[in-house]
Amino acid sequence: MTVLTKIIGVGLPKTGTNSLAAALELLGVSNIAHRPDLVLERYRRSGRWEMGKLDACMDINPWVLPAIRRSYPGAMLLHTIRPLKEWLASCEAHFTRRPDHNQLGRLEIFGVTRWCQSAFTDTHRAHGRYVAEFFKQDIGPHTVFDVRDGWPPLCGALDIPAPPQSFPHKNEQGVRNKWKPNAYKS
Repeated sequence: MTVLTKIIGVGLPKTGTNSLAAALELLGVSNIAHRPDLVLERYRRSGRWEMGKLDACMDINPWVLPAIRRSYPGAMLLHTIRPLKEWLASCEAHFTRRPDHNQLGRLEIFGVTRWCQSAFTDTHRAHGRYVAEFFKQDIGPHTVFDVRDGWPPLCGALDIPAPPQSFPHKNEQGVRNKWKPNAYKS
């Protein structure tokens, strides 16, 4: 079994990051943060990535990958992906339903604070290229993960056996079953 210091989901929002967080919890990972605002705020001030007691975090903006790798050379970087057309539909539904939520995060990730299909399309493509290029040069553990594939690729990347439970698909189209952490301490 691989010993990892941290697990970091580097996929865009709406790429299965809630499902990934729920899956990690089923695998025994504790102290998971989804869009870890405290960690991001510390990074904005210091330029260093410090997760404290967090074992895993999701929805991380890609420009922090070099800082993450410097701070945690053994961290597993999981790039959750989703096909563009599906992702855009999910983003439009989510971001038009909550137009004023987390405007700073939206500006940092998408360059806009409101739903804009062209900006989101550009972000999806640029994010994919940036992470792929980073992974080509990265010597630490990393993988690309589509949550629709379930346990086999995730458990294979983490070098652990798959649990008997079904893979937890959260926020499926039309279903609101958002992951809620058992514990969060940063």
